[in-house]
Amino acid sequence: MSTSAGDDGLHERLSQRVDRSALSEAAKLVVLSAFWGNDEFEAALDGAVHGKVAAVPTVEPADVPRTYLTAVTVAGFRGIGPQTTLDLQPGPGLTLVVGRNGSGKSSFAEAAEIALIGTNARWQDRTSVWREGWRNLHRGDAQPSVRVDLHIDGEPGITRVAREWEGEDVDESRVWAQRQGARREYGELGWGDALTAYRPFLSYSELGSVLGKPSDLHDALFRILGLQKVADAQGRLHRALTDLENRRKECATEGKELLAALRAAADDRAA
Repeated sequence: MSTSAGDDGLHERLSQRVDRSALSEAAKLVVLSAFWGNDEFEAALDGAVHGKVAAVPTVEPADVPRTYLTAVTVAGFRGIGPQTTLDLQPGPGLTLVVGRNGSGKSSFAEAAEIALIGTNARWQDRTSVWREGWRNLHRGDAQPSVRVDLHIDGEPGITRVAREWEGEDVDESRVWAQRQGARREYGELGWGDALTAYRPFLSYSELGSVLGKPSDLHDALFRILGLQKVADAQGRLHRALTDLENRRKECATEGKELLAALRAAADDRAA
């Protein structure tokens, strides 16, 4: 089972809370297994109900060093025509990119996002014009491409991720990576699960969504803070509890019906 460092940290905190609780060992196992997924949860729940032996999945901590943007290079994409590079100072903290309207700030942000995750949240739920207008009409001979250079703590040199297009469809791109001087398949970096679970980019529409209903605010904050697995675990436990409660009610109803039938029976053995 592959996990991210964030998952390991959440699991450690959850384990500490569960260990300090007054739950039985079987109940603790069910709660911890709910964190890992449906299969693990079902196995632990089956063990708690039928007395079978189960174990909480063990994982090796994932080594995910801190990674910082050092540059974003764009050509022929959105508001940027000829190849242009935005250099950034890598390191922790807040970086502001300031410029007048139409200077390309959003284009650089969208380019970095699509380079790493292959899509752009800002385009979702928009008209087709947004997706069809991704090529810059003033690009000259520049082939549309985006490239991000990254500094990874503890590694020499720069890690580069590049996405290039040859056709007209924004989805028809090829992506490659270069790490420690060697070009390789992007998937070999092993960032897929982390980028999906903890997206490194939030559009202003997503940030604005946290100002909606309280329930929407809760869900949005969980996604932003990387706590979706906790929410998923809560959902599994709630559904299991509801199912068990429904079964208890059914058994109670059937028990009453059985007692009534026995009382009405003429057979002395039913007394």
